[in-house]
Amino acid sequence: MKGFILTLCLVTAVVAEEHFRFQANGGCVDACIGLENGRTRRATPLLLKTCNAEDTVWFLDFSQGQGSVRIRSKKDLKKCIQAGAEDQGIALDGMKLRVSACEDNRNQLFHKDSIVTEYSNGASDVFGELRLLDFPDLCVVYRGTNPDVGLDPIILKSCDDLDEMRAYGWEGDQAD
Repeated sequence: MKGFILTLCLVTAVVAEEHFRFQANGGCVDACIGLENGRTRRATPLLLKTCNAEDTVWFLDFSQGQGSVRIRSKKDLKKCIQAGAEDQGIALDGMKLRVSACEDNRNQLFHKDSIVTEYSNGASDVFGELRLLDFPDLCVVYRGTNPDVGLDPIILKSCDDLDEMRAYGWEGDQAD
């Protein structure tokens, strides 16, 4: 009788204290959410960038409670990912994501359970679809079917309309 070895990997990172890169297609592509031209100025658009860029590192802020997470730029922790412009408007399919000053804005709050998995041993993992808390039918994706690194903006898209690769969501790789 032949035997086999089963290896289990347990994630032991405490998500709230770590920095992450959000890698496209569930980690299947070397492309991450980053800042256009590496800037954190108000309303700077987000692009699909190579994952080794300094501006592709993000911090998950759970301080808002209500099952939400705010995603802050490691480059400037006062800047958060936000859907659309500076207002509190309705998020729409095709809307671009940007960084903006972190403030009381519903378009900066993402659904925690869509990206953070908590295990019974207290460990956590970051993987899945990024969805706005108030607009859970919209997923954060890159524009287009195939990833075009350096060109594709990060947008909102109806989760029901995602093609196979983009439906994998994002993998949160721990970064320094």
